[in-house]
Amino acid sequence: MIKHLTFKSILSILWLSIIFISGCTNNASRVIDLSTDIKNTVEQTHEYLSITNTEYVNATDPNDGMSIKVYTYDLHTKMLNKMTDLPYNSQYPLTVVSLAENTIYYSGEGQNKGDQLFAYDMKTRKAKQISSNLFAINAIIPDVTENTLMMAAVQKGERPVKVMFLDKATQKISILNEQDSDTTTWDISYDLETEKAYAIQYSEEEQYEQMEKSNQTQKPMVPPSHTIIEISPVTKQTRTIITLKDEQILTLSTRGNQMLIALPNILINCPSAIVWSI
Repeated sequence: MIKHLTFKSILSILWLSIIFISGCTNNASRVIDLSTDIKNTVEQTHEYLSITNTEYVNATDPNDGMSIKVYTYDLHTKMLNKMTDLPYNSQYPLTVVSLAENTIYYSGEGQNKGDQLFAYDMKTRKAKQISSNLFAINAIIPDVTENTLMMAAVQKGERPVKVMFLDKATQKISILNEQDSDTTTWDISYDLETEKAYAIQYSEEEQYEQMEKSNQTQKPMVPPSHTIIEISPVTKQTRTIITLKDEQILTLSTRGNQMLIALPNILINCPSAIVWSI
């Protein structure tokens, strides 16, 4: 049964799109010494949110640059904890804290143009670059299976955002449907209970066609059809969950065979939501 929710309900449920991370180790090729002060972390037993915030260094203007402030919010204790500051040198600043690993995964400037994936060790206060062939990173989920990180990212020289899996031990990245040059990924999610991953995707070609129609008719653009797929992080097998024709899906959150999807609602100028049984 489909349930429509109020915007306050949407926020409450999206708030429960949490990070609960198991430990693992990784190697790296590039080491950067970051002189930042950070408190010692304690053993994490509660579910928590990882929060990224960007600010001007001098709090007023960009003359002295910007920094990324990294926080966690414990859903049990209701405590907001500042973890550290990281340099803001990426196109799209993004961080995700793994307390179990004492690690912050984040997007940072690589040796060449484009954003790369970095891992900041909160004990040693050192950052390691662990990717080399990316251009942009849109989403990071630190632990979808043992020793595996999931991303929505763009390779250098390409346009579509693709679902990628990083083996932290070998630092090898496998790309879902790597040869597909049309499908792009809007958002990703992971269900801790079912151990399945999910992605919102649409066709780049269809989006371009809709844009051309909008320009010709001078009417609002109709979005390309959005599809949600389920992915096995182990086998990389996929299946289609739902396709909405000419409809945009803004985001999704999954838990225990239940999926919350947020849709734009132009009538009330804010998202509406649907709960879907997977």
